Amino acid sequence: MPTKKNRNRKATFFQRFTLVLLGLSLLVVLELVLRLFGLGDSPVPEDPFVGFSGHHPVFETYRAEDGSLQARIVREKLKWFNEQQFPVSKASGTFRIFTLGGSTAYGRPYGTRTSFSGWLEEILKEAAEPARHFEVINAGAISYASYRVVLVLKEILACQPDLVIIYTGHNEFLESRTYQHLLAQPSAWLRILESLYRLRIYSLLESAAGKIRAESSVGEDSRPRSGGGILSPEVETLLDRSAGLDFYQRDSVYARGVFDHFRFNIGRMIRLCRQAGVPVLFFRPVDNLKDFSPFKSVPSVELGSADRLRLARLVNTSRILLAEGRAGEGLGTLKKAVRLEPLYAEAWFYLGRALLATGDTARARQAFLQARELDVCPLRAQEPIHRILEEETAAGVNLLDLPALFASHSPGGIIGAEMLIDHIHPLPEYHLLIAREIAGWMEEQGFLKQGSLPGEDEIQALYNRVMASLSDEYMSRGVLNLAKVMVWAKKFSEVRTLFEGRWDEVSHIGEAQYLMGVVLERLGEPQKALAYYEKALKDMPKHRQSYRQLAEASEKSGDLARAEQTYRQALEIFPEDVPLLSNYGILLARQGRSQEAMGLFNRAARIKPDLPELNNNIGLLYSMNRQYGQAITSFNRALQADPNDPQAYHNLGVVYTMLERYAEAEEAFLEAIKRNPEHDSARNNLGNIYRKMGRMAQAEEQFRMALIINPTRLESYINLALLYRDTGKIPLAREVARNGLERFPNEPRLERIAESLRN
Repeated sequence: MPTKKNRNRKATFFQRFTLVLLGLSLLVVLELVLRLFGLGDSPVPEDPFVGFSGHHPVFETYRAEDGSLQARIVREKLKWFNEQQFPVSKASGTFRIFTLGGSTAYGRPYGTRTSFSGWLEEILKEAAEPARHFEVINAGAISYASYRVVLVLKEILACQPDLVIIYTGHNEFLESRTYQHLLAQPSAWLRILESLYRLRIYSLLESAAGKIRAESSVGEDSRPRSGGGILSPEVETLLDRSAGLDFYQRDSVYARGVFDHFRFNIGRMIRLCRQAGVPVLFFRPVDNLKDFSPFKSVPSVELGSADRLRLARLVNTSRILLAEGRAGEGLGTLKKAVRLEPLYAEAWFYLGRALLATGDTARARQAFLQARELDVCPLRAQEPIHRILEEETAAGVNLLDLPALFASHSPGGIIGAEMLIDHIHPLPEYHLLIAREIAGWMEEQGFLKQGSLPGEDEIQALYNRVMASLSDEYMSRGVLNLAKVMVWAKKFSEVRTLFEGRWDEVSHIGEAQYLMGVVLERLGEPQKALAYYEKALKDMPKHRQSYRQLAEASEKSGDLARAEQTYRQALEIFPEDVPLLSNYGILLARQGRSQEAMGLFNRAARIKPDLPELNNNIGLLYSMNRQYGQAITSFNRALQADPNDPQAYHNLGVVYTMLERYAEAEEAFLEAIKRNPEHDSARNNLGNIYRKMGRMAQAEEQFRMALIINPTRLESYINLALLYRDTGKIPLAREVARNGLERFPNEPRLERIAESLRN
């Protein structure tokens, strides 16, 4: 028989349970009442991942000559957006469509005329609906990721759209953000947050709290707070920085933050459109699988130097075999490569090429997909992006599957260069394919009358008419934009081929002359590059990068007088350009003009006192003057400013080598290579250290790696040829010397080595 005490406990538990149930019931009733009377509409949550230091509207209004009020893209935004304008007040019978997204929506490498927006507008003009007028406004922006597209969407929803079309997913890794704060939260937190925002009660409470926060923050910094830091008002991509691809490293934790952020933004866009009562259409983005190699391939940190060398040999051997049409042999080599290092994207890409050449299309596609997923610089939407789009649009939101559409028109079902001009941008005729798919979807949804769309013959005539109307400048700018993408991707041979095939179209553009100079210099032909830089400066007399490159190419070509003259001319125009001051100082230091060099370094230091590059250059000056202690101090200062600066470690290694402190030199060079595995100078110098220490196998490894990384460096051919000669590997020494002389004809040091091998 239960005691009185136990009965009281049961009663207490029952009472508490009843109170909780009653409270929840009241909340449910209140939520239903709020929904019944349309109160407390759920707000779209602000971005908890990033904030912006400011936001400038995309559109501005102005009074046209006919007195009508028009909207247009703000002039300062035309670096990222196409010129567009439309009436502020939508005329009766007008169906207004906005297209949003990144550079594919923009129409890169061309413009809006040959974008899917432009083609959609042309198709809708041909639609047999005389009582309706269709407006298609292209609000796609170059390099815009989803968190910036949200801002554009918020603005255009006030412009009376009848349909919003969003193409996003490729640009999520373009800008640098941090997610440590949010990644410390439980993974379900964002889901909980989104669920709370769907409740009208929470909406009212959040609205009230927002008013209190606004009143209490008067006079404080009004920039948004966020877990990922503050971004600039406009795009600042990692690839725009001098180090470019070097900033990209394999980081699965950061990638998780990027994908969570993307999911959150897709949800925000869907909710914004639903609240505005505007239908929205998303795309699964399309990319070039079979004809565009990964931007950056990096082996895992656990892979030892010997295996790294073996991996590089396997991949390079297979590329030669594929180029010679020996795909079967290359296939076996590449299978060894991916077994040795499953994380190396380039090996998977060439495995896909070999499988495709041998007729195994299904496995080739899987290899290409693996190469895309392992690309350390993921500028093509990876599988999580596609999965997020499918999951977030599953509940009644429209999603067009562009990869499936393109694959159905592609040989073997693998998308490549026959459809995409580079890694992600469709050719004009395939932008037209997208537009036709949109128009067909609009007809299915009832936005167009059944049977109103133009037929095949009319579409072909439309295409021919538009393409014939495009100016030469429109097409040449497209070639130039494509070349710029390829240059920062370090695909220099591809740019050279592109330019040589279409040079007549772009040779009148100064920027094309500059890019051709860069390509030739990177391919080891600085003498040929000089003429292109000079032509670029005739067309662009204030193009500072052309001055820098002209001076550097002149120095590489041995024309020190021309290099010095170029630096002086440039500094008259750009007196506070730190790289110009710094590079000019190094040129003078190499000529023994230490006092003048230090004067330039001091000028640069007054402009940017904490720049690691300056301490590196000052250290180089000291080392040239054999003031090794001061040089070491300067290089260590550079490392204090940037502990991950590979050049500072390399410079320390050089000084330690001069001091015959080989153990310290080895350690410094290894630190440089650890931070930049493609630092060929560090590998050459480390190889020389190993040679002095009698460690010939390790010396060979470093010299070979240096040559693989940069086949345009003369030093690598000399070092490797000498090593092979002195260790009795005469056939290999002859091969290296011959290859070097093919690239550097009449080079006296290589000729002497080749002569010594004939005896």
